[in-house]
Amino acid sequence: MGRPLRSGVDGFNACELNFGKTCADAVFNRDFLMMTKSVNLSRATAAHDHAVCLHNGWLNASVRALQHDFDGLKGAAKSFCDQEMSFSASFADYLVRFLRSRPWHPGAVPSAEDARWLGRFSCLMGTAACDMAHCAYSFCEADGKFGLYEECDGWDPVKGMPHA
Repeated sequence: MGRPLRSGVDGFNACELNFGKTCADAVFNRDFLMMTKSVNLSRATAAHDHAVCLHNGWLNASVRALQHDFDGLKGAAKSFCDQEMSFSASFADYLVRFLRSRPWHPGAVPSAEDARWLGRFSCLMGTAACDMAHCAYSFCEADGKFGLYEECDGWDPVKGMPHA
C-alpha cells in the first residue's frame, strides 16, 4: 500500500506528498524553527511529541544549541538519518504507527518503539531537522518530568529554549 520510502534519498521532500508542508517551507527559508513556531502545543497533548523527542535523543543540549543554526542542525539531522540508512516504510505504515499512538488524546504517548520509528520516519520525509528543532524549541526537562514552553526557565517565544 503506497510507494516505499527509503532514507538517504537525496532531494526527496515531504512536499511531494503534500504532507509536512511547514517543514518544506522551513527548509526553503533556511529556518527549521519556522515549522515549530507554526504550531501551538497544548499541555494535554504535548506528551506525544515529547516522547518522540526523548526516545530519539533530540532533547539533549547539543541539539538545543543548534536550534538557530540551520546548517549545523541540518548536519546533525543528516548524521541521525545516516544511521538509519536501511530504514524504509510507506506512508501507510506511518499512518498506522501515528494513529495508534493517538496524539490527539490527552496524555497519550507512543511506545518507545513507536516513538523511535516515528523519528526515523522523519528522515524519509526529507529531514529530521524540523522535528529536532521542534524538540529543542518546545521542551525542557525538570525534576524528571517535561516542561513545555513557558514552564521552562528562560524560554522565549522568539529564541526558544536557552541552550546553556
